[in-house]
Amino acid sequence: MNPVVKWLRILLPIAFVGFIGLIVFSYSRAKLDRTASVGDGRDLEPREGNDTPSLVMKTFEDTHSLGGRMISRIRATRTTGFKSGWYTLEGVDLTLFGEGGVQYSITAEKAQFNPETKEAEAIGGVKLVSSEGVELRTATLGFNGTSANNKVPVDFKVGPWTGRAGGIRLEVAEQALHLIDGVTAEMSAPDPAARASIQADSATSRQKTGQLIFTGNVRMTKQSESASADMIAATTRKEDRTISALTGDGNIVIRLAGSSAFAAQAGDELIGRGETRITADRFVGDIPAGGVIRGLIFFGELMPVHAIVDGAPRRELTASQVRVEITEARTIAALHAEGKASMSEGGNQPRAVEAEKIDVFFDPVTKKPSNAVLEKAVRFRDPKSEGRSDAATYDMVGDRVVMTTAGGTNPTLTSEGTLLKASMIEIFPKAGILKGTGAVVARYAAKKDSPSDSVLFSGKGQPVYINSSAVTVTRSTRQAVFSGGVKAWQDLNTVFAEELHILENGEEMSARGGVRAVLRQGLDEAGAPRLVNARSETLGAKKTARQVQLDGNVQIEEPGRVLRSDKTVFHFDKSQQLERIESEGNVSVTESATGRSAKGTHATYRVIQRTLRILGSPAVLTDASGEVKGTEIRFDTASQKVEVIGGEATYNPD
Repeated sequence: MNPVVKWLRILLPIAFVGFIGLIVFSYSRAKLDRTASVGDGRDLEPREGNDTPSLVMKTFEDTHSLGGRMISRIRATRTTGFKSGWYTLEGVDLTLFGEGGVQYSITAEKAQFNPETKEAEAIGGVKLVSSEGVELRTATLGFNGTSANNKVPVDFKVGPWTGRAGGIRLEVAEQALHLIDGVTAEMSAPDPAARASIQADSATSRQKTGQLIFTGNVRMTKQSESASADMIAATTRKEDRTISALTGDGNIVIRLAGSSAFAAQAGDELIGRGETRITADRFVGDIPAGGVIRGLIFFGELMPVHAIVDGAPRRELTASQVRVEITEARTIAALHAEGKASMSEGGNQPRAVEAEKIDVFFDPVTKKPSNAVLEKAVRFRDPKSEGRSDAATYDMVGDRVVMTTAGGTNPTLTSEGTLLKASMIEIFPKAGILKGTGAVVARYAAKKDSPSDSVLFSGKGQPVYINSSAVTVTRSTRQAVFSGGVKAWQDLNTVFAEELHILENGEEMSARGGVRAVLRQGLDEAGAPRLVNARSETLGAKKTARQVQLDGNVQIEEPGRVLRSDKTVFHFDKSQQLERIESEGNVSVTESATGRSAKGTHATYRVIQRTLRILGSPAVLTDASGEVKGTEIRFDTASQKVEVIGGEATYNPD
């Protein structure tokens, strides 16, 4: 926006109006001898073809003072009066003395005026020069007493700026100067990066209000920076000429390319490296006292504000309103997007965040985006995940998104068929890591009609739920680790542990620390589910093998019976029904109803047959009648019969 600020000095002088008006005023109040004879007989150029001169003066000078201070002085080398009432001045030189030592010097080859009608015209080499470095040149300028409207090209120069307009229109009462029929200006500088240009259909300077308005196809460029709009207006304070307001309206487009000096200041993220394009319907400048632009606020009224930023990564930002906050060093401090704000990133790892409000902050040292704060209706998306929360923060340097609650519902994240809910969810997109902390709830969706769709192998078509204090999901290894009071269940199948590992989205599972499992093994005689309760130090499960393995101080309980071992494996059939249980190492079985117990090195329980087979060297059976040893002990749990085979004796009671 610097071109707008610097351009303020171009059109503010309204001295052209003063030039013509003062000629009329000076000659109207001067005591002219209208009967004086024509001096030297020189050929004159009357305004009207049949007009004849009636008065010629070699020199003319008039000054005008106010309150003891000179405010103007007009001189002419030759003055001619005509019978029609028109006067002609040649070699006109006008000086206007402003406050604070500002002066305007205006010259022209000739001026014509009529004191009665107040009409006047400056002709030939009309030039205005101010003590502030302003120059205006035009071929002719006419004045009808209240306004001027000449479609004659006007050239101007203000400091390093030079330009041209197709015409000029002056409105005295409003103190307004209009440049019309196309306005162009160029700023020259030894450094190419400092060169700039501006084009518009027209421009207006209003002295009373301190406004400068460019309208119609407005375009400002500075090397690889550009801004365009239907209208751009700036307002300055009269007391210090600092800018107080800056607005733009209609088809706002701002571009910053990678070689842009402004882009280089802002770094290579949201602003920089590659082209940045911002489109909006309207913008206003945030300008506090002092006239320094501290921000630009873009509005999307028909369509959202849209910023496209090429680079690594490429980002797009859309919102109803976007505010660019600028530091005193002219770098970007923050971007504030409100109203259905969305920021997406391309590249090898595309992602997007959405919220009602997104604030992006820049590191003051690196000038790059460092972090973002998201509020209300937050949504995170990447190719594998989608998360929602009340609030979130985005650490762009550390590549970390943290979703939290703001007193409402806990954040949720869906990733590859898994739903995760927790008090806080952390996402590390590049590392492919997800973390949940506090009141964790996870749901693994079952695959319908799959023979191995369940972590726990007997709840076909139903999801698996997991509660814990924390969870970490690593995408590269397809592993999830739940910790702290873990409970995992599917239908009636449940596992409790201090830590639970799930691999390949449920293809494998392991648990450790106070493991307790409740597994369904069919129905009892009354048609109620028959449950097996198991305890161990660790648990492991594999879908492909259709096995669940318990290790370390294993204890299996079912109604009326307890089995203990060092290791126990549950085997499931293709329909995910518990088929048999294999135990080994310090195997023991105790029946509460009969008081019988058995010991061995290996045991097999077949669920459908309801038979238990214990092997050992020897296998030992103990009951109220004594102890019997053999190589094999067989229990028929349905008939409550037991048989001892081999060894010292055969035990086969009725």
